[in-house]
Amino acid sequence: MVGGKRICPICKKGYKSEYWYKKHLSNHNNKHKLKNYTEWGFGIFYIMCIGFWMYLIFYPFYIPKYQHLMNSKPGDKNDDLVSFVDFAPSVLNLAGVRIPDYMQGFSFFGDKINSPREYIFGARSRADDMYEMSRAVMNNEFIYIRHYMPHLPYIQPGFIFSDEKWSFRELRKMHQAGTLPPESEEMWNRKPAEELYDLRDDPHEWNNVIDDSLYTDEKTRLRKIADRFLQQD
Repeated sequence: MVGGKRICPICKKGYKSEYWYKKHLSNHNNKHKLKNYTEWGFGIFYIMCIGFWMYLIFYPFYIPKYQHLMNSKPGDKNDDLVSFVDFAPSVLNLAGVRIPDYMQGFSFFGDKINSPREYIFGARSRADDMYEMSRAVMNNEFIYIRHYMPHLPYIQPGFIFSDEKWSFRELRKMHQAGTLPPESEEMWNRKPAEELYDLRDDPHEWNNVIDDSLYTDEKTRLRKIADRFLQQD
């Protein structure tokens, strides 16, 4: 970091925003590989970190009389995990309404704030006219993904991957010409049944460590957590 900016090691551009720095790095990566999907515009369609992570900005809490309702000071960065199911109980808590016992989610602002959640969960079942079935569990260190239709490739013959988008036209041309690198060719092959990524050392999810013996304990633990999530799903 130089002058408060993160410097790209490839082109030396500087970014104050961590989000745009990571997006910029992904764009570099995608010129050679296709695993982190930001540049191609379909990161949100995939059950990986690029589809999970986004910024939440709560402007009203800059107003002094509301600051006690948030567990961070104005301008602070908070790395707590928040899921969409947390919005409803948080709004009820903010309004002073009792949160029903049957309601899912955790309250992350208001008078009664829950302890930060340990994990967030994700599901992918369809994107436009393309069908899929995958589930995931993630915290700030690991993401575990389970594919129930691993025989289907990442890139299926659906509208979202059609030649209507220039990037996929180019990808398909290179695929047919046999000029894609091996990492990109994987997108046309069947998926692994499970994926596990160590986000501390591999934030762009390049290296699937599901079969690495060093991660046996983490794999076993996240499998059990995923099973409990599926029983409620």
